[in-house]
Amino acid sequence: MSQSTDQQRTPLQRHPMARIVPALVLCCLGLAPALAESPARPEELPENPNCEERATRLTHPGGATLATEYDVREFGRLYRHVAGDLTIEGSGVRDTKALACLESVDGDLWVMNSPNLLGLSLTSLKTLKDLWIHDNASLRTVQLPALTQVTRPASGPVGGHLRIQRNPQLESIDAPHLTHLAGALELVELPSLVGVGLLSLQQVEGHVLIRTNASLPRLVLTSLLEVGGSLGIDNSASLVQVNLFSLKSVQGDLWVGRPPDSHQAPPGSARLTGNRQLERIYVSSLERVGGLLAITHNATLDRLDVPETVTTARGIQLRDCPRLSSRSVGLANNPQMTVCGLSDSPSCSRSSQAPLGAPSP
Repeated sequence: MSQSTDQQRTPLQRHPMARIVPALVLCCLGLAPALAESPARPEELPENPNCEERATRLTHPGGATLATEYDVREFGRLYRHVAGDLTIEGSGVRDTKALACLESVDGDLWVMNSPNLLGLSLTSLKTLKDLWIHDNASLRTVQLPALTQVTRPASGPVGGHLRIQRNPQLESIDAPHLTHLAGALELVELPSLVGVGLLSLQQVEGHVLIRTNASLPRLVLTSLLEVGGSLGIDNSASLVQVNLFSLKSVQGDLWVGRPPDSHQAPPGSARLTGNRQLERIYVSSLERVGGLLAITHNATLDRLDVPETVTTARGIQLRDCPRLSSRSVGLANNPQMTVCGLSDSPSCSRSSQAPLGAPSP
């Protein structure tokens, strides 16, 4: 049967090129896929893609992991949006310039365990649901110039976080247009960090934790108005200045220097304690603290800006601040106040000790 069938074919049909030629014709006409090509090498893909090209307008369904330079460049060449999670992880990733067209991640973005990653730059990224950057041994800079908000996913209450942890070489974080976090802000164990560029951040619905950043000289969050959880800044030995000029309310604890001991301080307490280098604290717009406002054991503190009408649930304690000399603390409109301590501060003005419930002189 097969022999008679072969005899019925024309010489052209029996020729080895009989199958290849029609495929080439169809390919040229756009009616069939091109013949398989060998994969491009990373250097053959664009490092800085043209975001105006049609090819970069696609949406990836999510779940991708970029582990090599080729993965990063190929992904950046094709996709502008991610409908789910995206992970950057692997020793083959050195930078993220090729992701310059990425605008949104409708899920978690993980950048982790990439020992050769020197810089994280996502110049077009505007929104995402979670950003975790951790355990990248060589990472020096984080640049998010277009990011405006980190939101929670519609499917649940968890998310909206910006967490940057355990990156020993990280020196600077820059997100100048970020205004809103639906979750938490955590900058933890970044011993080389010297610059935090979050000057537009106004609201954090979760907590704020700035911890174990040995080189950080100052924390400036001058636009921050409200923190929905606790706000803690501790274990940062080089910290000289904390500027929270616009901060009005903190729903949980507030501390700079030493976390509140739950056995000694009520929930919602504020403690500014034990900062060996701290010279200046600006909380000039603070309206209410849910517990005790304690400013203690700050040997070099010489400037404290606290509004005279701040309301506290349990009082104000000011002690062991020998260099504090030019600030009186008013205790007005605090009918629940039971504690008012001004002790071991020989340079503090005694006129600041107004009667409970009365305005300071």
